[in-house]
Amino acid sequence: MIHFIYPKSVFNIEVLLSCLIIFSVEQVFTLTQKLYLKLSAPIKTLLLGNSTRYFDSVPLNRMPIRVAIIDDDQTLARNLRQELAEYPDIDTVTISTSGTEFVNKLSTDVSTHPQVVLMDISMAYATEGIQATKLLHELYPKIKVVMFTNSEDDDRIFEAFKAGAVGYLLKNEKSSFIVKTIHEVNQGGAFMSPGIALKTIRFLTNAPPKELRDISNQYQLSERELDVLRLVSKGYPYKLIADQLHVSLETIKKHMTNTFKKLQVRNKIEAINKTKELM
Repeated sequence: MIHFIYPKSVFNIEVLLSCLIIFSVEQVFTLTQKLYLKLSAPIKTLLLGNSTRYFDSVPLNRMPIRVAIIDDDQTLARNLRQELAEYPDIDTVTISTSGTEFVNKLSTDVSTHPQVVLMDISMAYATEGIQATKLLHELYPKIKVVMFTNSEDDDRIFEAFKAGAVGYLLKNEKSSFIVKTIHEVNQGGAFMSPGIALKTIRFLTNAPPKELRDISNQYQLSERELDVLRLVSKGYPYKLIADQLHVSLETIKKHMTNTFKKLQVRNKIEAINKTKELM
């Protein structure tokens, strides 16, 4: 029989465990918090060490937020799970190396249902995370998805949000910032790494006019193809566009080749003229 000894009280672990049979998990969690708050600071430190400040911050009657980590880098996923374990208000219910497998598992295993998912973008293939996010958003709209990746590519950022993501974090963020993001999106907000937010602001302040966006929708141009077409229409040379968008010259040429096919034109001059005609 194991006991926690405290002045005037003895907490029996067996009694606490037996409570799980009688009460709900939420009731036991609240009871545990109330018992914890009655402990003196030295006893708290003895039991939990540096984690006391996190446990103190969890309001009464609030269950930990259930989180899933989806990343094919198993070492990174395990390390992140270990870091999040420092926060009693976060419960990592599962980690998976595949977004597709994770979504499929949700239909058969209710215990793995998270409230927030940290989703990598590139796994088995380049956009698996975005495709899994779209599927999650359609099948389980209450689950909040935060992209958790090293990718700062503009196209992927906006494709992720279009797929239903409510946050976008870079993997080099501190665990405290990740936890802050989890809380924010779980409460209905949206959150991004500062660098990603800056990219978004720059994109919005340089957004193409409505007429050009209508052309994009009509001919199914991607966000990046639309950006390149807008700059080409302004007379920018390919090299300058590549520098401004932080991509290679070959990438710009590839975007324009795709745009030519979609607009059914043969070269840059015809693309610019057709754009002006449609506007």
